[in-house]
Amino acid sequence: MMDTSSEKWKRKASYDEEKPYAKTPVFRYSFFHAIYFIVEIVFAYLFFHNHYLHLAWILFLFSYTLWNGATRYYKMMTTYYTKTMIRLVK
Repeated sequence: MMDTSSEKWKRKASYDEEKPYAKTPVFRYSFFHAIYFIVEIVFAYLFFHNHYLHLAWILFLFSYTLWNGATRYYKMMTTYYTKTMIRLVK
């Protein structure tokens, strides 16, 4: 049987087909959602009132995405180059 994405998330949330009205998965989801919301509101408040912190965050995100993009491009090009060289040698 193929495991679909929705079935995987049902297992992670402790959803049980035999007890569709169980409250524990709903409370667990609501709790983590509320915690995530509070953390994000705190970050938004800090970034709104501190421009240097906001600039640092933007520079961090920019450098992180630049690093990931360059690493991916490097891996793709070296893989392509290696395969081409192996094909030429044979």
